[in-house]
Amino acid sequence: MLFLLCLAGQALYCFMRPSGPFDSVIYVSLLDGGSQQAYRDAGQACAAALPGPHNQCDASGNSYRQIGAYSPAEWQTFLRFYRVKPLYTGVATVLHSGLHLPGFLTLRLLSALSFVSAGLTIAFWLRHHLSLPAACLTTALLVSFPQVIAIGKFLLPDMFSVALMLPCLYAIVYVTRKLWVQFLLLALLPLARPDNIILSLLLGALLLYRATPDRTRLLLRLAMLFVGCVVFNSLLSRATHGLSYTILFDHSFLDFSRPSQYPSMRLGLHDYLHTVLTGAPKAIILFFPLPLFFTALALSDRTSWQPLRDLVLAATVSAFARLPLFPAEEERYYTWWLMIAALAAVATLGQRVLARPSWFVGTGVNSERLS
Repeated sequence: MLFLLCLAGQALYCFMRPSGPFDSVIYVSLLDGGSQQAYRDAGQACAAALPGPHNQCDASGNSYRQIGAYSPAEWQTFLRFYRVKPLYTGVATVLHSGLHLPGFLTLRLLSALSFVSAGLTIAFWLRHHLSLPAACLTTALLVSFPQVIAIGKFLLPDMFSVALMLPCLYAIVYVTRKLWVQFLLLALLPLARPDNIILSLLLGALLLYRATPDRTRLLLRLAMLFVGCVVFNSLLSRATHGLSYTILFDHSFLDFSRPSQYPSMRLGLHDYLHTVLTGAPKAIILFFPLPLFFTALALSDRTSWQPLRDLVLAATVSAFARLPLFPAEEERYYTWWLMIAALAAVATLGQRVLARPSWFVGTGVNSERLS
């Protein structure tokens, strides 16, 4: 009960003290019909709802965000980059229309609910390795990380993506061994954030490797995985009227001041190397040390639960692979990795260091459940 009150209190803090990056204005306008007038109304609502340092709605001086002057065709082209997260926008639309809430209040509620969902999943996850009091205590500590609180306050898909990712990965590691179910769960991840496809691909390939000892059959399954990715990219392009991972990749590196420039601009080697060599070292220095520390702890014991080790390995490689593909210097893009690595590290310590009768472990180290 104390744990639930603590988790609810943290979610309430995120709800009451939201942070409004400019992109949240676009999501609110999508909830209200996706028109340019809805965008202008959302900008005014943001200025009123998020006063002081939490308000980042002033886009003056940033040509990329001066979308109020776009033509109707350019506006619809621009919106594709926000409609590419159909699970997030779909759930937000259901809450918005079902509860008749204002747009910003809907996003605040969705972030808070996602925070609670992620916390409960972490507790269930750790219960496989620790006693109930220890699992609750450790979960309370993990969700108190500043990085986790930060994405809980953001009115963006980041917390929703984590809340979707953790149950799917939990089911893959602990619940099911059927490949078709595992791949169905992995296919959900890119629908919350497109860049989640990196983790889905790497973990999917690792699952195939573990389940297919015959090398010829493994190559055939990997080829089928590649074809599935091509089909997924084609469906994404159809659903968003031309948007694909190729365009998303270019968009990560080029400065598109007007959507009319999208078809004509192409990424050159100079622009690519400049962006990667500028952003990647900063991200590695600022954001990677803590999750790398947890990853090292999780992988230090070769006798630990193999599916969990595979997950941590895939998550770590995915985080590094994201740098040359979708470079970003914002920590929110790597918080999911931090949470997975911390979960695995606690699980490893719970079975290796603390595996003896005590209040902390008790019957929580359920080795028979994991065999």
